[in-house]
Amino acid sequence: MLERADALAAWMEAMDWGRAALLGNSFACQIIVDFAARYPHMVERAVLQGPTTPPDERSWLWQFIRWQQNSPFNPPEMEKVAGIDYAKCGIVRALATFEYSLRDRPEDKLHRVRTPALVVRGMKDPICDQGWAEQVAEGLPNGRLALIPDVARTLVFTAPEELVAVTRPFLDPSHSESE
Repeated sequence: MLERADALAAWMEAMDWGRAALLGNSFACQIIVDFAARYPHMVERAVLQGPTTPPDERSWLWQFIRWQQNSPFNPPEMEKVAGIDYAKCGIVRALATFEYSLRDRPEDKLHRVRTPALVVRGMKDPICDQGWAEQVAEGLPNGRLALIPDVARTLVFTAPEELVAVTRPFLDPSHSESE
């Protein structure tokens, strides 16, 4: 995670962004946790949507099972985008990154994330189960959990309106539901 967090910090500095709100899905949640723990001055707020992976399921076998359970929920357009992304990075890099994500232990870093953080879970998500989502939210000093019923994973594709409905008030506390 260190290299990815460092690359994000360097990019944000090159863009002269200052502080930013970050939203990540799946493995990107691990990068955001590492980034927010190491570069707190650059993070305004963090949204962790479907953080991977529960400590007791960090194996190729468990993740294969969970991916199969989640597969029926993935819309075709998501599969196309993911396929293009995986093809661009190549199979060796994709597998190495996956292995790296299994070895990373975000739960050991959560206490260092001081920025307000929202953990978002689709209630049918087989990869980020309820216990893990609660553990992540509780491990964050300023964390909270939002649940979205009747959806699974990768909410930017499967439930974008619902994701906006829970993240917008968190990212902009002045926003009210009546607007």
